[in-house]
Amino acid sequence: MISVMENNLTFGMHAGNIEFQQVDLTPEQQKLLIDLRRKKQELLLEIQYKYVQNGKD
Repeated sequence: MISVMENNLTFGMHAGNIEFQQVDLTPEQQKLLIDLRRKKQELLLEIQYKYVQNGKD
């Protein structure tokens, strides 16, 4: 397992899977992480929608 203490992140590999955990995030960091995850999901959905639309043309 590798730990990056200055960023309060840890990650490790178990059976080929990479696992990330946030450790002691401030409320501001937690909000930022949630916002980033939400934006990522929005972008993935937009890409999927455009892919489906291009397949119909």
